[in-house]
Order: sequence, then C-alpha cells, then structure tokens
Amino acid sequence: MKILFFSNGTASNDTGPAVTSTTAAGPVDEYAMVKVVLHVIDRVTVVYFFLEYALRLLCSPRKLKFFLQPMNFIDFLAILPYVVSLMISSLQDLHILGKAGKIMRLVRVMRILR
Repeated sequence: MKILFFSNGTASNDTGPAVTSTTAAGPVDEYAMVKVVLHVIDRVTVVYFFLEYALRLLCSPRKLKFFLQPMNFIDFLAILPYVVSLMISSLQDLHILGKAGKIMRLVRVMRILR
C-alpha cells in the first residue's frame, strides 16, 4: 500500500512539491522512477526506429539512392545523435577522450533539436 506525502519545501531547482511514496522497503522518490521510465521509453523507441531504418536500407536495391532521398536522409540525421552519443560514452568509459563532456553536451543539444 502506498502512502503519498507532499512536501511544500522549496529548493534551488525545485519546480513544485516533491512527491515521495512510502513502501514497506522505505521512501521512494517518484521523480526518479518517472525519469527511469522515460529513459527506458526513449531507448526502446530509438532502437526500434534504428532497426526499422536499417531494415529499409538493407532491403533497398539502390543503397545510395535510398540514402540520398530527403526523407531517408532526415531519418538518418535523427538517428545520428544517438549513435554518436553511444560511441562517445563507450570511449569515455575507456578514458580515451579528455573533453568528452563538451562533446556530449553538443550531442544532447543535437538530439533536442531533432
């Protein structure tokens, strides 16, 4: 059984009342749960969109003509920030890139603008 508590406290980046719930295991931050769910939805939709684009490209008899068509090129540009983000995060784990933070911010801005 969940019991919801609303806090009227303010913080420097607080946009509204904090929502927490108490379960048998202890308090749970609802915002963190929503953030995780949205992250999973984002990953699933991007992977689905990437697979759909890759299948269309593989089934196309003329790959270059397919790639250069305006709508397909826009689809590629929509996928590109996610792929670059994955590559940079994997390189960041290996400590290869020193300025990866700035590049990651740029990639995130590109993803927002798509």
